[in-house]
Amino acid sequence: MERFFVLAFNAMDGLFCERILGRAKDWECHGGKYKRVRHRGIVCERCGVEVTESRVRRHPMGFIKLAVP
Repeated sequence: MERFFVLAFNAMDGLFCERILGRAKDWECHGGKYKRVRHRGIVCERCGVEVTESRVRRHPMGFIKLAVP
């Protein structure tokens, strides 16, 4: 179970994808190309992750309507 969590957390397009939820570390992209505050708001060409604060993961971005509750 622990190994699955590590793999799922780091996987792009996985359950905890950083493109969708935001980066887990402040002011860094997933690929490591951008690593400073001065790159704020830039979307990395390599990984597609926006360079922002990690607390954006706490805010809801949208809702998924399910067929069955």
